Amino acid sequence: MDVVTPAPPTGPLAPRLSPDSHLVVAARDLLARHGSATVDGWCHRCEQAYPCPPAIHAAQVCQAAGLDPADEPPASHDLAA
Repeated sequence: MDVVTPAPPTGPLAPRLSPDSHLVVAARDLLARHGSATVDGWCHRCEQAYPCPPAIHAAQVCQAAGLDPADEPPASHDLAA
């Protein structure tokens, strides 16, 4: 069996997602909901240790689209559209 080497998460060979794709818009929305912690270090949304798995995975999707996960998502996106 051949060994498959995955693409790197960053750099010129990293896959790029469209910042306007539904996946990226949903990830930014998810990150906005899971993107802050309480004083004691727990996620406000799911009450897991911060950064929680949903926030980590959403941030990785944002990075794959070339976006800074710390930026606020634009208010003009509507997932129902």
